Amino acid sequence: MSYAKKDQVFPSERDEKMRFSIAKILREEFSATNSAMKIIGKRIHANPRGVKNWYQGKSAPNLSHFISLTSMSPSLMCWFLRTTGYLDLARRLELKTKGNPPLIGDTEFQFYGIIFDIKNIPDGLKILQSLNQRQIWFYAEVFKGNRPSARNLSAFWAIGLATARRDISHLIQVGLIHFSGARKNGGYAISNKIAN
Repeated sequence: MSYAKKDQVFPSERDEKMRFSIAKILREEFSATNSAMKIIGKRIHANPRGVKNWYQGKSAPNLSHFISLTSMSPSLMCWFLRTTGYLDLARRLELKTKGNPPLIGDTEFQFYGIIFDIKNIPDGLKILQSLNQRQIWFYAEVFKGNRPSARNLSAFWAIGLATARRDISHLIQVGLIHFSGARKNGGYAISNKIAN
């Protein structure tokens, strides 16, 4: 199997819907002409035949090409943000690309059903930007009182236990959560409330 096939972002058959979504966005944004495919191929250093396969939904771009495509295509970037749960960031990007003024004073972001209000927290935006999606999910679970653990984080996101512990350590380090109670039956609690 070639490296390109191994490195696809959405390689499996069950991700056919995602491949077709990428194809639709590419056709709408760049047109479906052969010249458009050649131009894209040259700009991101991809084989035009590969680009044609993306256009037809036969395959997905590898990670490197996908990142290059999102830098060229605001629509593709918005789709990716929406697909991964970052609805507010997608909305902001859409407003920005439509020429609307920035949302001055808008300091609320919604993730996993809770609203992060960073206006009154020193470095609140910086803290939120330092978190990955797994950490936001874990913070949201603690915030909701669900008593998540490193094992829950590991199982939910299909990551190693060491990675889950590093994610939680970062949340503790930036002062968002702390461990409360005895080691066996204790749990994580909110230290710095940046959500409503």
